[in-house]
Amino acid sequence: MNYLEARQHISVYVDAAERCEIMQRALAMEIPGIVTFVREDMGLTQKEFAEKLGVSHTYVSKMEHGTSFPSVDFLRKFVSATT
Repeated sequence: MNYLEARQHISVYVDAAERCEIMQRALAMEIPGIVTFVREDMGLTQKEFAEKLGVSHTYVSKMEHGTSFPSVDFLRKFVSATT
């Protein structure tokens, strides 16, 4: 690999990282509303929803208020519990 190929290779990774950062910011803005909407649509309190997901009610509260970004594990549990 020469210098130009290496530079292009790194450029691809930088572009991907920037897209991930943008996506993460977008998710951070949308997830609180989604979590709240789904929980309320299911007619559950934060505590009941947390029990269904196997997490603490404070964790659900943090997700709904946007003070914490959900882990991949939480998102998997969320999808499983709401389908």
